[in-house]
Amino acid sequence: MTGGRIIIDDPGRLLSFIEELEENVARLRQFFAQGFKMNQEPDGGPYDLEAIAWKLKDGSPATSEDPWAWAYAYDQDGSLHPETGALVEDVQDSPSARVIADGYEITLSKGRFLNRRLL
Repeated sequence: MTGGRIIIDDPGRLLSFIEELEENVARLRQFFAQGFKMNQEPDGGPYDLEAIAWKLKDGSPATSEDPWAWAYAYDQDGSLHPETGALVEDVQDSPSARVIADGYEITLSKGRFLNRRLL
């Protein structure tokens, strides 16, 4: 570089350098796209887990201390319950099909049951 100008003494070398840069940029884009998708876990979120009617395997009400519980994600008409809507959508959108919130791992089974596991 001389006086703010680039002097090209070997155009072939410059083209090779540019191609190498483009390949590295493509690799970086691919790396970051895969890395962030694979590691992204919605955390927290606007969820009110206490408002959800969690149940034990026998159908009795679950408490926050129970290590596992389930809840209906949808009502009888097939609409999301207001208290489960954001949570179900985030589980469905998560690459790992789970959300970590308030010390629980939340998953969706059979497309209609929320499962809550204490971490």
